[in-house]
Amino acid sequence: MNKKFVRNFDELKTVDGELCPTFVDAARKMGLMTNEREWHLTMEDAIQTEMPINIRRLFASLVFCAPADPQLLWDIYRKEMYDRRGASDEQKEARALFHIRSILRHHNRELTDFYLPDVDESLLGYRKELVDDGSEMYISFAEIQSKATSLLTDLNTEQKFVYDEIMQERDDINGRRLFFIEGSGGCGKTFLYESLYYGLRAQGHKVLCVAHTGVAATLLPNGSTVHRAFGIPLITEEDMESQIDLASRRAEELKQVDVILWDEATMSDRRVYNCVNRLLRALHDEADEEDFGGVMLVAGGDWKQTLPIVHEVNFGIHN
Repeated sequence: MNKKFVRNFDELKTVDGELCPTFVDAARKMGLMTNEREWHLTMEDAIQTEMPINIRRLFASLVFCAPADPQLLWDIYRKEMYDRRGASDEQKEARALFHIRSILRHHNRELTDFYLPDVDESLLGYRKELVDDGSEMYISFAEIQSKATSLLTDLNTEQKFVYDEIMQERDDINGRRLFFIEGSGGCGKTFLYESLYYGLRAQGHKVLCVAHTGVAATLLPNGSTVHRAFGIPLITEEDMESQIDLASRRAEELKQVDVILWDEATMSDRRVYNCVNRLLRALHDEADEEDFGGVMLVAGGDWKQTLPIVHEVNFGIHN
């Protein structure tokens, strides 16, 4: 705490003319410390305008902010996270927890990590067909198929050509596994990625969407940054290794991936590709001689948006 012109400790504890019992209370009143009330205000504000699905997403984000008692937050606001469809409260609770668990698993965490109740699978009812693959998608396989069909009809001629080529090669056991989609900003690459994602998922393939930056990743279905998805170290070095433990659940999920859609590929460093290549080869022992362990890689970007590469310089401005 730092206040001007104070003459004693009581004046230091006085905020808006009121003497606070402790320095901690004074600091909280001045907004210098977080207060558990902050999480309640956030939830109450969202409840006024958001649908249950978005409130669940918010709750999943809040538990990462280390509230003192996540279970208390759940107990108070759980009914606001229930879908408003006909079902018993027990079923609605199970479905809400299922969705929250999917989001947490996307970040390699579990409900029990935050002392939240686990999902009673027997109560999921018709929602048993929901996709539960470590992603945060709250969608059934039938809905994925419907989405794939809808997106396919909206592709233009060039997008459809690329789409068909990739789908055909994916189905061919000896088909090509490396693709690059080049196009200017705004030409529809992101829409093509989305169409490929749902089209491949509808065929039963597991697809991972990544991008160089977080902003671009948010535009992709279940998108993630390259660094997070593959455990890339923050400091880029020639022979760096992924920080993912090969015996972890995260590694096992990566091993199940059939196709990687990599946006903003032109912005990623060569050493990042080499690191991902080594990781995927290590995960796929049977294909350790193939590029990226035999996983199909569909990269895309716009070389015109990439700055000139200048060799033998540091991070400072080069004139």
